[in-house]
Amino acid sequence: MFDHLTVDKSALKKLTLLALLVSIAPFLILALFCHPAYDDFCYSLGPMKTGFIQWQKAMYTGITGRYSLMAIFYFNPLTVGSFAGFKASALLIILLLFVSIFSFLDALLKSSFGLLDKLIGASFLLGLFTNQMPEVTESFYVMTSKIAYQLPSVLTLFFFALVIRSSERSKLGQLLRTILCCVLIVAIVGSSEISMLILALLIFSITINVWLEHGEQRWRWLIFSIIVIVCGAIVVAAPGNAVRSGLFAGRHQLFYSLGMSLRQEVSFLLIWFSNFAFVLGTLFFIPVAANLADKIPFFKRIRFHPLICSLLLLLLIFLGLFPAYWTMGMMGQHRTVTTVYFFFLIGWFINIVVWVDYLKRKHGFTPAKLPNYVYAIGVPLILCTLLFSNNTRVAIADLVRGRAYSYDKAVNERYAQFKQCAREGHLDDCPVMTISDLPTTITNPYYEVEMDCEKQYWKIQGQSSASR
Repeated sequence: MFDHLTVDKSALKKLTLLALLVSIAPFLILALFCHPAYDDFCYSLGPMKTGFIQWQKAMYTGITGRYSLMAIFYFNPLTVGSFAGFKASALLIILLLFVSIFSFLDALLKSSFGLLDKLIGASFLLGLFTNQMPEVTESFYVMTSKIAYQLPSVLTLFFFALVIRSSERSKLGQLLRTILCCVLIVAIVGSSEISMLILALLIFSITINVWLEHGEQRWRWLIFSIIVIVCGAIVVAAPGNAVRSGLFAGRHQLFYSLGMSLRQEVSFLLIWFSNFAFVLGTLFFIPVAANLADKIPFFKRIRFHPLICSLLLLLLIFLGLFPAYWTMGMMGQHRTVTTVYFFFLIGWFINIVVWVDYLKRKHGFTPAKLPNYVYAIGVPLILCTLLFSNNTRVAIADLVRGRAYSYDKAVNERYAQFKQCAREGHLDDCPVMTISDLPTTITNPYYEVEMDCEKQYWKIQGQSSASR
């Protein structure tokens, strides 16, 4: 009976888009209540006391080769005492994720889909990401982590959006976009080893493909590959890597690292495949994918066999997990897996397009159109899953139960307490007001234990205020 219903598809799409945006909204609102973590204070001390060049040298030789991360962090809002700027950065990174996904889809799909469809696609991908990302707090609300992991993810999608669009430009336009792409590569590789490996895998794979197929713009992809290699060498050769890695006794165990990375890959895949919204979204996407590949010029220029495409996706996940075990002997924080999950989602739906297109061309496979009642039942189920499960459910609870507001108020009171102690000259003995009911989404108990860097931060701030 549902198949004969007359519905306003445009109105339904708008309602779907609204519901998807609502599922993302709690994470945006929580940015108003977040506060710096321990690492944010620790890494802000150096920029507040030294110049940019000295800071970069100290980080490269003593801590890490992530030159982009350290360069950007030098100008973080905390160095000028702006906690409003810190909160704005959390809001900004979520918005940038949405813009980057939309830009990528817009470049890829071109005129095959309308604006509303692209907005729904971007909202659905970001909704899935926020709903089941392995680590929310450190990915959105900790400055060091979002610069190291979320920002390069944003830049990677902008890179591919530029690459796709540049093929349609004049020679001068192609040159300018190629230069900008090279700048993005430099920034991405210098942000984190995981982002570096993921970008290297994608660029090397495409470079090999276009050279084997004698495709267009071979030299441009070769230039991209060379830049990745050079910048990667700068990151890996940093003396600071050996210093930081020396803190972990279980590092550099090859077979253990390989085995645990594979084990974790299987574990996370099982978790991600269990997401009801992800499964239904895949089901709904298959009929769309049947006509998509022929309408996307990028897929015509760079065509992978579906088995290779799937193996690349599995390898991408593995490369995102292996560095932690190799350098530390353990998984460490799940913020690194968040980057993997982001690219898994995008890579998964690209794989669907590649597989359906291959089966259609080689075996005449044409997916049947789903009945209207499947959408009538399935779409609300997807939206309910994204709204009331996993991270989204916890984020809503942090807001509705007032935990985020109470936390923000308590931390501001603690800041005032530290300022007073700094003025009186006894900050080291200043009593710390503990916060018991912590909002899960924007903080964790570890931040309530480590206060040394925070006290040092307020000490410098107090000295700065006194000198003025």
